[in-house]
Amino acid sequence: MKQRIRLRFSLRSAGYPGLALILVSAIAAAQQSGSPPAPDTFRSLMETAMARMDHGMAVPYSGDPDRDFAAMMIPHHQGAIDMAEIELRFGHDERLRGLARHRLRGSYPHRYR
Repeated sequence: MKQRIRLRFSLRSAGYPGLALILVSAIAAAQQSGSPPAPDTFRSLMETAMARMDHGMAVPYSGDPDRDFAAMMIPHHQGAIDMAEIELRFGHDERLRGLARHRLRGSYPHRYR
């Protein structure tokens, strides 16, 4: 229980870039404590996509809000693309698959109709 309380305190005080680093650390710790996911599974691909997105979004602030926003949103949207492709590969719920296709159509209209 003490670990959970400390984690909540850390998340509140860390700020957005700190949050991304904490999440990546938590994923790495969870992978070490349990059996590693098999390669090319929904879990392994999603964890890789999320870690890549979180790492890409953890940029130092430049002092220019427009530049910082763009620097964080580009990897965020690439993460959404990666996760949508994973959903189409493994998902079964047609509503969620439709949402994934809608996301991909916005980025690649010629590939996803």
